[in-house]
Amino acid sequence: MAMERDERGRVRIVSVRTNDTSDDNNHDVVTAPNVWMKISSDTKTVGFYYSTDQKSWQLIRLFKNDYPQKLWVGVSAQSPQGKGSVTQFRDLTLTKTSISDFRLGL
Repeated sequence: MAMERDERGRVRIVSVRTNDTSDDNNHDVVTAPNVWMKISSDTKTVGFYYSTDQKSWQLIRLFKNDYPQKLWVGVSAQSPQGKGSVTQFRDLTLTKTSISDFRLGL
């Protein structure tokens, strides 16, 4: 899951799910200067979400949770073209609770 500039210069929310092969999926165009992102799982389903205000969450994708019992998670930034980028990660949290409504992200 990422916020990235597409081939037309628009900033989009994107996600890639790799299970043998990858399915690069471009989602909404975002005009806000930053977004909040979250991942939630109830051990059966994984949901990816983004928000521009941390109140209303937009569903990016839902998929079956087929991860191993032990999982490593990380965040990163990249700039494969151009002169680089400035990225700031804030308010990173990890909780043991899942959202109750996977469609609304709440």
